[in-house]
Amino acid sequence: MSTIDFYKNIEPMSDMYNLIRSDKFVPVPEDWDVIVTDIYKSTQAIEQGRYKDVNFIAASTIIAILNALPDVDIPFVFGGDGATLLIPNSFRGKISEVLVDICDIVQKRFELKLRAGLVPIKTLYKKNAEVKIAKHSISENYEQAIFKGGGLSVAEDLVKNGNGEFEINVPLNEGCADFTGLECRWEDIYSFKGESMSLIVKMVDERNGADNYEIVLKEIDHLYGPAGKRNPIGEEDIKLSFKKRGPDFESRILGKSKLLHTIKVWLSNLYANYLYSRRVNGGVIMWQDPIVQDVRKAGEELARRANYNLHTFFQNLR
Repeated sequence: MSTIDFYKNIEPMSDMYNLIRSDKFVPVPEDWDVIVTDIYKSTQAIEQGRYKDVNFIAASTIIAILNALPDVDIPFVFGGDGATLLIPNSFRGKISEVLVDICDIVQKRFELKLRAGLVPIKTLYKKNAEVKIAKHSISENYEQAIFKGGGLSVAEDLVKNGNGEFEINVPLNEGCADFTGLECRWEDIYSFKGESMSLIVKMVDERNGADNYEIVLKEIDHLYGPAGKRNPIGEEDIKLSFKKRGPDFESRILGKSKLLHTIKVWLSNLYANYLYSRRVNGGVIMWQDPIVQDVRKAGEELARRANYNLHTFFQNLR
């Protein structure tokens, strides 16, 4: 029996407190694989001021895999300097080619090394490493995978420290990676409260994990207020950028002319800003234009997802 729709069929939950105590976490089927991507020496690159390069490359691996499997719901976690995704193993060959293509692009155009590895779920289960998954509804347009158990950490360690056994090594199929939708077109956003906190909580003993996670969440609510109030990003803070850096990232990974791509992006942003800001009777009129609709929806979704920064499980609370 096919398990391709395994993740798609998981019922989402909107309340994090209920989710961490629920029975909605289900084991990932044995015929799925864990994909791990990681930028080698990312700390050194970040110290050199290349943190946006690192983030952009990590995001590119997610976009390319999602584009390669448009009819499959793929759970993933973005880690800043890499990503972790789960795929049905029937697509192992196709995704391996995509990742090798990305590694080649990153090496040639960004002069960084991207590691990409694949660990079968069955291998993790043989090592008594648990991989359970649930689905958290962030908004009507976005659902995030939530993981429990130590399996993903084990997979990451196997890829990074497995002497190459789990690294993907297939012949290069140049140009097979599709980066449609990968964009870097927003102004930097600074917390209006003057402070942004990043917190990672990892349980030493998962037997009391739900109790401890709940304590942490409640303490965050107490210190910083509920999610809606502590959100460092508001929809009004999200603005399209006219700096060169974003189009530069895009043009490099797409292999396009930097000048022509920058001009194209800026013209698109100008057009969107013009239509988006039109006002009649004091109210914003959202014209029925595809570009404007995309800008509005992206801005709203980015603001919503900011609420989620403290609510991402990757065997940890982040």
